[in-house]
Amino acid sequence: VFIVCLVIYLFSGEWKEKVGYSKNIKFILSFCMILVAFALTSIFWSVDSQYSVLAGVRAMQSFILFLLYIRFKPKVSELTGILGISSLLQVTLTLQQFFLQKVYANKWVGIAAQNPADLGVSVLEFSDQRWLRAYGSFQHPNILAGFFGLVLLITTYNLLKNNDIQFFSFTVSKRYTDLFQLIVILLSSLGLVLTFSRAAWMTVAIGLSVLMIASFFKMKEKLMKVLLIYTVAVLASFALFGEHIIFRIQGDGQLQMNSYSDRAALIDQAEVLSEQIGFYGLGVGSYIPEVSTLQTGDYIQPVHNIWLLLYIEFGLIGVFAMILCLFIGFDLFTSLIQKKSEANLLSLVIFITIATLFYFDHFWYTLRPGQIMIVLIGYLII
Repeated sequence: VFIVCLVIYLFSGEWKEKVGYSKNIKFILSFCMILVAFALTSIFWSVDSQYSVLAGVRAMQSFILFLLYIRFKPKVSELTGILGISSLLQVTLTLQQFFLQKVYANKWVGIAAQNPADLGVSVLEFSDQRWLRAYGSFQHPNILAGFFGLVLLITTYNLLKNNDIQFFSFTVSKRYTDLFQLIVILLSSLGLVLTFSRAAWMTVAIGLSVLMIASFFKMKEKLMKVLLIYTVAVLASFALFGEHIIFRIQGDGQLQMNSYSDRAALIDQAEVLSEQIGFYGLGVGSYIPEVSTLQTGDYIQPVHNIWLLLYIEFGLIGVFAMILCLFIGFDLFTSLIQKKSEANLLSLVIFITIATLFYFDHFWYTLRPGQIMIVLIGYLII
């Protein structure tokens, strides 16, 4: 009933008058509604209907949030201010957690306690010590790394474009705009380092490299300032945490070797499940209940590849979703080459970064903060 009412409203004259949308956005909204409807109805064939109900409700919530973004159309300059303040708060938690080597629980903001001495806590095993990877206020360091990466891409683009920063109806003075963004870039870079997420390091570096190269031809004015602040961030990171960074990149530790074997085991589990799915897939949210029935080891976790998760849980519709993503990426690239809009540069950079990161993690798909960030990313891309 909700979906039917939503469809009627979306295609009503009132919505078109308030928002208006192109044929491409209309098609994307229609496909998103199909995904939500599929998620809600997958309870009838999934192995565990409770998981599917929860996943379906979350999909519906995400779609509503997506509609709100389209309805109110926040500008990049507004998002830069809000995300910048949020990032500074996360950096404060990150530095506290790393230097104290402990995450203190806080029920008011939903932070769970983490001690590097406990098994199951994300750590970097270096110099005969277990070094805590920063969690911030998130459930895992990797999703915190994704948040910092998103902030860095948006803030860097806004700085290169020489845009103002807005907090709702208040516009920050031009005198302080650049200083605020440079501080956010510097501290967010340090926060990203302390997550020790190699996948995030690599993909954010790719995204920033594309942004810098494109800016050399389109937005030269602030490029040297941006390059300078990133140089300072890299030098400061190696000066403070150089041995930890090099050890993490080399990947020679026992825990890191175990991580490689665990990920290989997850791929094996996913291959077994992919042979069992039909036209409709396993059902949304059914990966963990289904994989727990396999006799392939005690390591039960979603495969660290969102594209593979989409195929296994959504079946043929998941394949269509991946094809749609390819068309969106191609359209962004061709639009940028044809110089139709510089705004497509940020969309393309974020698309490349996230599409690559999808091959290395599942948190964007399985954790609520990741799902919320994906909604924001979807709005920025279209």
